Amino acid sequence: MNKKYWSLLLVMIWLMPVVLMPFSTAMAAEFPTTVIPPANDSPRPAAPSNLTATVQSSTSVLLTWNDNSKNEVEFYLERQESGSGEWITFFIPANSVTYLDTRFVKPNTTYLYRICAAGGVYTSDYSNTCTVQTPPESAASSKPVAPSNLTATAQSENSVLLAWDDNSNDEAEFYLERQEVGTNEWITFFIPANSTTYLDTKYLKANTSYSYRISAAGEVYASDYSNTCTVKTLTEGENTQPPGFSGTEIMFYIGSTTYSVNGQNKTLDAVPVIQDGKVLLPVRYIIEPLGGTATWDDGEQMAVINCNGHVINMWFGQANIIVDGLEKSMDVPPTMINGRTMVQVGFVSECLGCTADWTGSLKRVTIKYASPEI
Repeated sequence: MNKKYWSLLLVMIWLMPVVLMPFSTAMAAEFPTTVIPPANDSPRPAAPSNLTATVQSSTSVLLTWNDNSKNEVEFYLERQESGSGEWITFFIPANSVTYLDTRFVKPNTTYLYRICAAGGVYTSDYSNTCTVQTPPESAASSKPVAPSNLTATAQSENSVLLAWDDNSNDEAEFYLERQEVGTNEWITFFIPANSTTYLDTKYLKANTSYSYRISAAGEVYASDYSNTCTVKTLTEGENTQPPGFSGTEIMFYIGSTTYSVNGQNKTLDAVPVIQDGKVLLPVRYIIEPLGGTATWDDGEQMAVINCNGHVINMWFGQANIIVDGLEKSMDVPPTMINGRTMVQVGFVSECLGCTADWTGSLKRVTIKYASPEI
C-alpha cells in the first residue's frame, strides 16, 4: 500500500469519534437509560461491629458487639469449634448487644465467633470474627442422662412436631438441633427443662428433608445426643387429614402457642394448659375455625356460643352450662389463667358435635368436625 492510502486511513481513524458522536448522542436521547428498582426495597441492615469474646468460666463465654442497624429482626450469632469447620447458629433478639454463651461450651477449647443482623428480607455482612479459648475445667460436675426415642412428624409444609423421652432429672434445658439434609450447619433451639415435645415452625421449607437430634444440658455439662431422626416436610397444600375425611381438623399442643387448622399453622395468644386432667384454652380458637361466634354478657358474666347449629350458655366460674336448652355440667368450670378465660376443650367440642382425641405422647388434642353430607 502506497503512502497515499496510508495517509487516507490515518485521517479516517482520526475523524471516526467526531463522525460517530452525533449518532451516539441521538441514540442516548432515543433510548434513555432506565434504572429498574429492585423487586423488594427492604433495606439491608448494617453489619454489627467490634465483636468481642470474653471467657467467664471453663464452660461460658460472654459476647459483646456494637449494634449498628435500626431495622434488624434478630441477630444470627455463629460459633465454630476451632478445626471443626462447622458453624452453629444462635438466634439473638433484636437490639441486643451482649450474649452469654453456655451452650455446649467445653473446657480448654478454642472457639470462633461471628455475628450478622437479620432484616425482614436481607441479612447484613458478618462482623469481625473473634477467637477465644476456654480454660481447663476447674470442678467436676455430673452429666445429665441423654434423651432417647426422638421422633419427628411433619404437620404441614412448614412445621414439624418433635417428641422424645426425658431420661434425666437434673437438666437445666434441652438443646434441640436441626440440620437441613445436605448442608453442614446445625441450628440450635433452647427448650425448657422437663419438656418432651416441641413444634418446630422456624424457617422450615416445604418438601424439604431435615435431621434432628437433642441433648440435655446441665449446669456444666451437656449429655450425649439422642438418636438422630429425619423427616420431610409436606408439599405446599398437601392435606394431613385421613383419606375420605371432609371437614375441619384443629390440633392444639400443650405449652405451645402454635396450633393448626387443616394443616395450616396459626398462633394462639394463650398456651393450652392441663388442669385437673383436662385441657383448657380460650374458646374462640375452637369456634372460629368452625364458623361459629361467641358473645360476652359482662353483666351476667356469661358467654353465649352459636356454632354448628348449637347454642351454649356458660358462666364464668360455674360448672353448670346450658346446651341447646338442656343443663349439663363441666368437670372444670371456665377459669381465668394469665388474664385469659379458659374452657374445657373436650367438653365444649363434643357439645358442638365434634370429636376430641388426646395423644399423650405428643401432648396434643385433635378436634374434628365432619362436614354434613349434602
